[in-house]
Amino acid sequence: MTAIGFGIGLATYAAGLIVGGLNGTIPGVFNPVYVENIKKGIHRSHSGAYDKEGRFVLEKFEQVFTKFGKTKPNALTLPEIDQLIEGHKEPNDPLGPLSETVEWKLLYIAAKDKDGFLNKDTAIGAFDGSLWDKMAKQKSSPTN
Repeated sequence: MTAIGFGIGLATYAAGLIVGGLNGTIPGVFNPVYVENIKKGIHRSHSGAYDKEGRFVLEKFEQVFTKFGKTKPNALTLPEIDQLIEGHKEPNDPLGPLSETVEWKLLYIAAKDKDGFLNKDTAIGAFDGSLWDKMAKQKSSPTN
C-alpha cells in the first residue's frame, strides 16, 4: 500500500483490515493471505462482483457502474460510491457495510482520475489484481 502512495499509518491499518477480511480471521498486517480462505471474506452487503465461491462475476461488476455511475458512463464519483454502499446494505449485517465502505473508498482514493472519477476500466484492475502492480510501477517511475 505504501508502494501505491498511501502513508505508513493508513497503509498499516488498511492492510491489517484487508488481510483479516480476506482470510476471514482476526485482522493483522503480518498474517499471510491464504487464497483458499479468501471466500471467507465475502460479506452479505456487497456488490456481487464475487460469488459465494470467490469467483469474479463480470456481469455483476458491470451492473455496479450501470446502476450507480450516473454522472459519467463507466465511472463513479464519491457520492455515487456512497449510493452504491447504501444500495447494497443488507439487514442484520453490521460489518458488511463497513467492509464495503473500506473497499470502495480506498479504491476510490487510490485510483480516481484527476477529475475525481473512478473509471470502470481502472476498477476492474482492483478486482483482477493487476491495478496494484501497475500503480506501484508508476509511483516508482523516475518520471513521477
